Amino acid sequence: LGIVVVDAMDLEAVAETAAKLNRWEFMVVGAPPRVERGTGSLINLVAIF
Repeated sequence: LGIVVVDAMDLEAVAETAAKLNRWEFMVVGAPPRVERGTGSLINLVAIF
């Protein structure tokens, strides 16, 4: 188990999409790839409206 730390997110594209959809609530999901005995990894964040 670990703690996911996400900082310095660039949310400009999310704000533009939210304005186009006129929806201001969304969920951000990020899952790291499975790496055996890994101690850290990059994740790809996805905003779901």
